[in-house]
Amino acid sequence: MDIFFNELSVTIAVDDNQACEWLENLAKLGKLLKQIIDPLSEDAFSFRRNEDFAEQKITSSQTIREFLQSTFEFSDPVYIFLLAIFDSPYIAANDPLKTTYDLTSITINNQDHEVTGIAAAYLKSSLTVSFDSNPQWDTCRLNVLVNRLNGQAEIITEQKQVNHASKNQHIIDCHLPFLAQLYDWSSYSPKFDPETKKQTILPLVELCSFYLGEAIETVWDDFYQKISQLDTNERIREIKNIAEKISRIHGWKKATGSLENKNIGRVIYTIENSDFIVSVDTQHGEFEVHKNRKGNNHLGVISFDGKRFKESIGDRFLSL
Repeated sequence: MDIFFNELSVTIAVDDNQACEWLENLAKLGKLLKQIIDPLSEDAFSFRRNEDFAEQKITSSQTIREFLQSTFEFSDPVYIFLLAIFDSPYIAANDPLKTTYDLTSITINNQDHEVTGIAAAYLKSSLTVSFDSNPQWDTCRLNVLVNRLNGQAEIITEQKQVNHASKNQHIIDCHLPFLAQLYDWSSYSPKFDPETKKQTILPLVELCSFYLGEAIETVWDDFYQKISQLDTNERIREIKNIAEKISRIHGWKKATGSLENKNIGRVIYTIENSDFIVSVDTQHGEFEVHKNRKGNNHLGVISFDGKRFKESIGDRFLSL
């Protein structure tokens, strides 16, 4: 499945500083999206164009390509990444949805916008990205009217909710569960083996990391350093919050019924298609892994980043 990013607000910058900021933000966002999707599946991410994005004006006197070449060094990551966008393929003439891409427009506040720029695609299953040049689009989701032609050359207008991605927090707050759906969960077989340090309970650790920040190499170390300095109530609140976000990405279900009632005060999640149940260690920020059986069901402990393991504890169990 391709995700198409739609540039909706290519306007002329007020000055060179603003134009530079727009391109830096665009490159930063694009790299972030690519980094998120890389671990999910091959071909999950793709840029497409239905016009030459690089030749659109970004200042009164320069196109995006000209401004990029005159402002950034060839070795600059911004230049390298955006150049790759410019080289991304046009929507092919034989693409079965090409007509839809070409003839689709968006209506916002009674104003029509062509779906042009970096990519153009039918918006039912896409994210949109802008240069932050239009404040009205600075939101996680947009309610828009999508106008398209049907097979009888009639204009069909549908109300759609379009996911926005102009800022990192929009991706983190709104889109990670959507991106997690791209993972091939059909092959997901949860395993937990502290002895061999192999486990697949947290296959999308990279996505979980984006809830905390962009520095993937240190983000979890920073998290554990942070919670060690919090008072008890703040620490518990922060740990529960992150555990809940991780559970959303992986589709875990919050315990209800007898499992909840027999373990008062515990935060517990069940994992579909497995015999595993996890409870949250709100003191250390870890998941305690249990087998779905009565008696001594504690298998071990795994940290939120999947890097640290602790052996099972004989007298620790969930009441089932």
